[in-house]
Amino acid sequence: MDKLEIHELAARYADLCDRADWDAVVALYTADGVFDAQDVYGRVATGHDDLLDFYKSFPTAIAHHPTSLHSTIDGDRASTRMKMLVFFASGGFSVNYDWELRAVDGEWKIARQSIAVQGKLPAAKPA
Repeated sequence: MDKLEIHELAARYADLCDRADWDAVVALYTADGVFDAQDVYGRVATGHDDLLDFYKSFPTAIAHHPTSLHSTIDGDRASTRMKMLVFFASGGFSVNYDWELRAVDGEWKIARQSIAVQGKLPAAKPA
């Protein structure tokens, strides 16, 4: 059941990012949650206020498409590796998302997220 809930968390994360519903995205994190985007954006955001500022200040992607994920669960903690295709107007990226998750009040939350670009697809040329 936990693995299904983590898959649902990934789907919710992608959908909320696509809708730029940053308040709802930040609610997926623990209160002290961390987004380590140092490798991609040169920034690490910690806590809900900083996370909200982070999401509002960087370019919004056109679409997020989780392609696969796998998790290791140990009680109320889990580690997850998710592959995601992320598309911007400037092109597409294959991104590795590494999550450290915690169960909080019976719900999986992102305690730490780090991302790394696996590869880049060029933007489509106009016909």
